[in-house]
Amino acid sequence: MLPAHLDVVADFRQPACPYCAGQRGIEYSAPDGSAATAAASGVVTFAGSVGGVRYVVLRTPEGVLVTHGLLREVQARRGEQVRRGETIGQSGERLYIGVRVGGRYVDPRHCAAGAKRPRAVLVR
Repeated sequence: MLPAHLDVVADFRQPACPYCAGQRGIEYSAPDGSAATAAASGVVTFAGSVGGVRYVVLRTPEGVLVTHGLLREVQARRGEQVRRGETIGQSGERLYIGVRVGGRYVDPRHCAAGAKRPRAVLVR
């Protein structure tokens, strides 16, 4: 569940290679200190800082990794089971949501609940 009530300030841009420039998730403008809620249900695999930036990463039952970043405060703990919509921390002025499927970053909008999945069409 992506934060539909927040404005997008940076859209997903697929990098050309694993180490190339790109925007590996979506950044939203958020009221500083507002509740950051889990975009999916899963187990917290990481909750802490990397390079001074706070993150919470969840692994869904399907193995998808969902990263919540640019947090002001982290409330979730590693190993904790959280449900979609549950508070996992506080946002800063921006909130980042990134999604990895099979180790590859994908557009979070394609994974959102209710998102239309592409259909396979057989062609002769």
